[in-house]
Amino acid sequence: MSKSKKLVFIHIPKTAGTSLRLLLESNYTEAERAAIYSHQDLDENLAKALADPKIKCIYGHFPLRPVIIDSDATVVTLLREPIARSISHYNHYSKRMNEKHAQLMEGIESPEDFTKLVQSNNRQTAFLSGYLNQKEFLKDPEVLHKALAILTDSTPLASRSITALPLPTLAKCWAGRTRKQNIIIKAAANPLATARFGHR
Repeated sequence: MSKSKKLVFIHIPKTAGTSLRLLLESNYTEAERAAIYSHQDLDENLAKALADPKIKCIYGHFPLRPVIIDSDATVVTLLREPIARSISHYNHYSKRMNEKHAQLMEGIESPEDFTKLVQSNNRQTAFLSGYLNQKEFLKDPEVLHKALAILTDSTPLASRSITALPLPTLAKCWAGRTRKQNIIIKAAANPLATARFGHR
């Protein structure tokens, strides 16, 4: 029997990722999955999870790091139309205020003000280009090319994960799927950004 690949879900905030996370949690036991939502020691934690034979699924709010690209894992992400994603991010920070959100939102009174917030600026490209530091990301004039390279056939990662499906079909795919069936996911509103994975 061939060894199945690990699944890595890069959960970009406000892209319907929570729904996919819940789906993964319903299909993988707690012992089979690793949730990584802190960037502290991120590369080490990713490498450890990728090397652990018990872990089959890794997910969290982390960018596409080289340790992931260099692995043989199947990588999945969801993208969303950027303006809609930013408005949703603004609404999330505004309505679910905690201490971190309050600090970030100081002086932010509207969605237009929110565009000035470094932490929210072009998050999808930042995640796909692998940056941990948002300020460094914003200074790099090549980030769009880096992110797009990952979504083209010119990289080993893309060549093993490109497929297409309209996003409205995504919810239909989730309903009634068994663990053995493949699920195909198209990253919203971007024909280049697609991914496919199989449950176990």
